[in-house]
Amino acid sequence: MRFFLIAIFSLLVLHCSKPLPAAKVQTALPYNYSPGKIYFPDKEWKTISPDQAGFNPAGLAELKEYLFKRTGSEEDRTGIRTNSIVVIKDGKILLEEYARGFTKEHKHITWSVTKSYINVLAGMLVQKGLLAPEKNAGEYYSPLNQGRKKEITVRHLLEMSSGLHWSEGYESSPVFSDVIAMLYTIGRKDMALYTAKRPLKYKPGSRWYYSSGETNLLSKVLIKSAGGLQSYEALFAELADRIGMKDYTLERDGSGNFVGSSYLYATPRDMARLGLLYLNLGKWNQDQIVSPDWVRYSTTMASAYYFTKPDANTLTDNPGAHWWLNHGVPEWGQSPPLPHAPSDTFWASGHWGQRIIVIPSEGLVIVRTADDRDDFGNEITDNTIRRLRYRALA
Repeated sequence: MRFFLIAIFSLLVLHCSKPLPAAKVQTALPYNYSPGKIYFPDKEWKTISPDQAGFNPAGLAELKEYLFKRTGSEEDRTGIRTNSIVVIKDGKILLEEYARGFTKEHKHITWSVTKSYINVLAGMLVQKGLLAPEKNAGEYYSPLNQGRKKEITVRHLLEMSSGLHWSEGYESSPVFSDVIAMLYTIGRKDMALYTAKRPLKYKPGSRWYYSSGETNLLSKVLIKSAGGLQSYEALFAELADRIGMKDYTLERDGSGNFVGSSYLYATPRDMARLGLLYLNLGKWNQDQIVSPDWVRYSTTMASAYYFTKPDANTLTDNPGAHWWLNHGVPEWGQSPPLPHAPSDTFWASGHWGQRIIVIPSEGLVIVRTADDRDDFGNEITDNTIRRLRYRALA
């Protein structure tokens, strides 16, 4: 962890001439954080009653009413469209509810929640001594080993600060969207190569921009560091086995690379297992899968974010390394993205309402899957946490 923080501090010093006010680097987890007693499920999960967990049953009923009440037209796919909610307290199921034809056995597309699984794979390779985040990414993936792109490090890809030109527009701007082109048209045969061919727009490490392309580049880097595609496949299977994730599908592009940006399908219960792993600082029961330092690094604000002038699209972003944080930037007058959640909250986030939310100080993991076609931003996540904390807690 010390190494990562030194690197971040050095970058802040180098960029001190930028016009943005100096800001303290924020981390989700306090340095004295120590996980409480957590139950780790095998095939089956244990449950805990609201009374045992200190929650008000009427409050949980109100939460379900909020999440599952139809508020828009099914034909127009409007309003809150929750497919599942699973709330885990100290490793036991406190609340579990499904709708719209989904059950606990159904796999759900996780969209960009997949990115946080790629973060775990990177951490496993670091743990095994096979990946060095400060190395140039071009040492692992040759299309980046040319010109100024040689300056792009693995850490830049982890923190989405490569400087490669990218447009992450979805339905609102499909014609000029790189992510649409990558996933569905000219880039789908080799998504990493499509991204690597984008021109360098900024000095690597100098600007943060959310990019699904960088995750697929990172995934290609991980193939090389793992020792090839077969070893990379085995690495994900190893992760799944060690945390008890039994039923999943991770799609590939035309080159055989995992589409790490978008295409993991998993059950909500299995998604909760990832949350439990990071709630316990990378340790599943007695098995240290990624180091505590890796979890702390992953939930530390991306250094380039502090050099990126916020706009309407990034004002509520608090990016870590393929996870999201809840600190805001007080020096800029930027409030936390989830005003009703504790400052140690972090989460994985996917299109149309997919979430894995971790609240270490309260021993909570919350998984929601959905089909929210309206742009709710963080509103539903914040309202869910608010109801759990202030209306459900006795």
